[in-house]
Amino acid sequence: MIKTLPIISLILLLAVAAPAPPGAAVKKPADQVRVTVIQTTDIHGRLAAWDYYRGAPADLGLVRVAAHVRAARQDNPHLLLIDNGDSIQGSPLAYYYAEVKSDEPNPVIQAMNAMNYDAMTVGNHEFNFGLDVLQRCRREARFPFLSANTYRTDRPDQPFFEPYIVRQYGPVRIGVLGLTTRNIPNWETPANYEGLEFRETLQEAVRWVKILRDQERVDAIIVNTHEGYEADLETGQPNGSGYENAAWAILQQVPGVDVLLTGHAHENIPPRLVNGVLTAQGHRWAEHLVHIDLVFRKQGKRWTLAEKTGRNVPMKGPEDPAVAALVEPAHAATLRWLDETIGTAEDDLSAEGVYVRDNPLLDLVHTVMRVHTGAQMSMAAYLPGRPLTIRRGDIKVRDIYALYVYENTTVTLGLSGKDVAAALEHAAGVYDQAEWDPGQQLLRLGQAPNFRIYNFDTLSGADYAIDPTRPAGERLRYLYYQNRPIDPAAEFTVAVSNYQAVGGGHYDMFRRGRRIAFDSTDIRTLIIQHIRRKGRLAPECDHNWHLAVPVELRLASRRTTAPASDSR
Repeated sequence: MIKTLPIISLILLLAVAAPAPPGAAVKKPADQVRVTVIQTTDIHGRLAAWDYYRGAPADLGLVRVAAHVRAARQDNPHLLLIDNGDSIQGSPLAYYYAEVKSDEPNPVIQAMNAMNYDAMTVGNHEFNFGLDVLQRCRREARFPFLSANTYRTDRPDQPFFEPYIVRQYGPVRIGVLGLTTRNIPNWETPANYEGLEFRETLQEAVRWVKILRDQERVDAIIVNTHEGYEADLETGQPNGSGYENAAWAILQQVPGVDVLLTGHAHENIPPRLVNGVLTAQGHRWAEHLVHIDLVFRKQGKRWTLAEKTGRNVPMKGPEDPAVAALVEPAHAATLRWLDETIGTAEDDLSAEGVYVRDNPLLDLVHTVMRVHTGAQMSMAAYLPGRPLTIRRGDIKVRDIYALYVYENTTVTLGLSGKDVAAALEHAAGVYDQAEWDPGQQLLRLGQAPNFRIYNFDTLSGADYAIDPTRPAGERLRYLYYQNRPIDPAAEFTVAVSNYQAVGGGHYDMFRRGRRIAFDSTDIRTLIIQHIRRKGRLAPECDHNWHLAVPVELRLASRRTTAPASDSR
């Protein structure tokens, strides 16, 4: 016999069995806690979804990160939001509010405050504008700046920044340790980090992870280090970047780390397990973010990290309206500044061929450096990492920002002729697998795998030639100063960037040079001032260097393919 349920019983049964309506809170097991971790890295002042170099919308920016974070918080209020550094430098907006409108609140920090960041690890580019700007941003922030390996030289037992934070999510305690690449003294002007020292990240990670485990009694540790991997994550093969990166060593040698989040190298590396540690890198410019979920389960009286999963999320979604409205005035002010006309180009200035012969666009940089410093020579690199042409007609601030993308300043060195030659030999190391194809009448060139293209310096003020078909270290065919072979023992004044002066790009010979003068005005501003004074700018190139190849290759070298660009 078929029995029918009473109507009230049937309603109760349906209420228990039916899924929760959309938006309703789902009850979690009492013995389980899920914490969401979102990390951004190397945002470099990208707030709006806009590419300042191309003057067009782009899939990037904190306005899109904010929308993802808002949705993630609605899904799980146990959310930890952290940044990996290189945040307040690297875009026209970041420069404008650090140098031009420095008396106004920093919009990058304002946006991060509005998004309720929990902490930010300090990156190397945080020091580019000097400690005054860095400290002002630190005071404006409603979240701590972290760097456990940055110490005061007058108090060697005291980190300059907070080393870590601990956050509580219900019964679960999570520690976040911040670390900064130790290589800052090899890139940065000494005055910009005066009174500070940067210790090895590996040894500091061992020390502070132990403190977090033994003293803070955390249930999980996230190391948020502003450095990349010095070895391939699949093979462990070193990649030659150990002078600035130590994330691989931390993965292998620091017990007690649950998650290692990295940055600095601008790589898009989704979360993966390496030696039991979940590790990732979230690209750059807020084009991606790292989204991780940690699941803790109770075992007796303790909470144990039972699951850790994650993904890198591209910022192709909507913008957060509140954050978009907050950053719009700063974005609009930056666009107005970039659109200022500073002079007139009488013809196109193109970077075409800049890696294989002298070039009028890079010669503009050389001219400004030599005129400003009075140096006999200058060494400079083409920095955009992509083809660039300043078109005939009005020259805008944005054109020069696209040409010189870093906040470098000039340093005048006294260098021996021998060291000038050594610098050119080092620069010639960019070329790899140079082959002459007689059938195609083409000299084929590759880029050496461990040579970053923005470190390929050329020299102005002397004449020279490079033969890329010869072995590395033997490629400089001649070097003449005022129509005579350069005297190896004589001293010459050479203008370089502050990045180069301390050995950046492995120009170790510059470290040996005599420091004659430092300048506080960045090279981009010097170029803008130079064009304003001249009013009109014609392409000028003295053709002081070329690729020295056998006679039958000379014409073909005009069609030589340049090394592939590298952008950070």
